Amino acid sequence: MTPDISPSSATLVVGLLYAVVALTVWALLLHRHPRVPLALWSLGAAAAGLALSLLGLRDQIPDWIAMTGAFALAFGSFPLRVMALRLDIGSPPRIAWAVGAWLLMVAGYQMATMWLSPADRSLYAQAMIALGTGVLARQAFLAATVARSRNGLALAWVETALTVALSLRMGGVMLGWLPVRPPGMTWDFALVLLVALAAALYGNLGYLGMVLDKLRRAEYRARQGQMAEAARRAAAEQTAAELRDLLAQRDQLAAERDQLLRVLAHEIRQPLHNASGALQAAALLVQAPTPADTRQLSERLLRAQSVLGDVRSVLDNTLAAALMLTRRDPLVVQDVDLHLLVHLVLGDLPESQRARTQVDWQTPLRSAELEPGLVRLALRNLMRNAFEHGGAEVKVTLRIEEQDNPPAMVLVVADNGQGRLAVLLEAGAPPAPPDTTPTPSSTLPRRGLGLFIVRRVMALHHGRLVLSANPPHGLQARLVFPDPSDTPA
Repeated sequence: MTPDISPSSATLVVGLLYAVVALTVWALLLHRHPRVPLALWSLGAAAAGLALSLLGLRDQIPDWIAMTGAFALAFGSFPLRVMALRLDIGSPPRIAWAVGAWLLMVAGYQMATMWLSPADRSLYAQAMIALGTGVLARQAFLAATVARSRNGLALAWVETALTVALSLRMGGVMLGWLPVRPPGMTWDFALVLLVALAAALYGNLGYLGMVLDKLRRAEYRARQGQMAEAARRAAAEQTAAELRDLLAQRDQLAAERDQLLRVLAHEIRQPLHNASGALQAAALLVQAPTPADTRQLSERLLRAQSVLGDVRSVLDNTLAAALMLTRRDPLVVQDVDLHLLVHLVLGDLPESQRARTQVDWQTPLRSAELEPGLVRLALRNLMRNAFEHGGAEVKVTLRIEEQDNPPAMVLVVADNGQGRLAVLLEAGAPPAPPDTTPTPSSTLPRRGLGLFIVRRVMALHHGRLVLSANPPHGLQARLVFPDPSDTPA
């Protein structure tokens, strides 16, 4: 049963719907899409809708408006929408080609009006509309491919369907199977109107969706760019912080080196002066016209030798401190025979100090994983400190023991002398610069490199230096070396 709807009324409704949807797309994308392609698409879609509306009113308005005006608008709608799609994918719009194509189609229709029959003129118009729809479908496929948009593909397919429907009707008319102007709502005309209705809806909505897809991708790229920029900014800030830390470390290292140089100059100048005086006195005794007393000569030479030993110790400490301040590589340890290590430490002491030193083995342990040179230097400093600050009759004990909780090997240097204040010895700061102002003999001696060296050696071994009183009087220094299995790599 054929519905009681006239072709003119249906064409008018589809045309109005086409124009309304086109204006809706323009309103929705007005502030979200570039105005030129949006205006071109909206004008083209509205022109197509207005052309259908005029064709639906051709029995009520003059023929030059209903036919010539309608087809002029229909022919112009395709170049406008094609230029909009080209601009959306970044291609040049080719305005000259679009205007030329529109003028050519309009001129062709005018010539058909003058030279052809109404039926042939209608066939020409339908052929031009089918051609324009095909070109629009092809450009829509290209835009959808470039933009990777499913909505763009929907636009392309609906325009393709309209091209096929128009081509089928035109072919039927040319073969004489279908009338040029149907007397009523025939199946072929209904097919064309249904596809045109789909183009009015899904064509414009497909363009809207394609633009929204483009906006979402742009928003995603912007968000990714912001994240990348934030990551770069964080990396730059981290690099700046690391550079600040490196500069601070460099400044600290430079300050410590300057401090070491001042300590070196102070601690070597006076011993060298004393050694020079002792050697000059010994030389005067040798060069005296009368034979010198051998005992006096020996005392002067021993005094010079002792002072030179002090200078050597200061040089060793200073060089070791400088090396440890600049050290960046992890410490390389080896299995060291503790008896040999103790023998070497005792060999570093003068004969008079070795006679007042006792070794106490409180563990069967005979070897440990250490860096022998640094541990030897640390023990030598503790022994010399004990003899220097303990008094003339001080006795020193070097004790080797173990502890259980946590497991560790401990080297203890204990003396029975007057000792020093624990507060001063517990200070972990690097050696203080020399104080050149005269101080009374009862004032506690200033800090030197000895304890600083010991603490750095223990830090490199992941151990610690523990200073405490040695009842009933005296001081003991404990070098605690943790078990290697409990030491971080």
